[in-house]
Amino acid sequence: MKIAVPKETKSFERRVALTPSVVKSIVKSGFTCIVESSAGEESYFSDASYEDAGAVIVYGTPQTLSGADIVLMVNAPTSQEINFMKDGSVLICYLYAYTAPEVIDALNKKKNNRIFHGRRTAYLKGTENGCTEFAG
Repeated sequence: MKIAVPKETKSFERRVALTPSVVKSIVKSGFTCIVESSAGEESYFSDASYEDAGAVIVYGTPQTLSGADIVLMVNAPTSQEINFMKDGSVLICYLYAYTAPEVIDALNKKKNNRIFHGRRTAYLKGTENGCTEFAG
């Protein structure tokens, strides 16, 4: 199973979805971790630190997202990033689902399952297309 961490695209964003220490644990568990080059740069994690943890460094968002089974992001993806994701992949990101209907619609078209973090109160809700969303 491939887990991808793309570089965040929001100009104000300094965070990265996974640190090298978490990547090391994921790889040790038998998963492949793909990290876009410079994804951790704003958080002071070099590509070398991700490689040392066992990640595969790739160049470019399409290459990062296209084969991933699970995509980890801090912020919601752009429509272009959603287009790069394979159908049926799982997206884990920070998103207020009810304030970004265009993102939800684009994900529904790709049949993506998603786990959102965007509220203090946790709840589970089944959607029309069988996906489960979580906000907590």
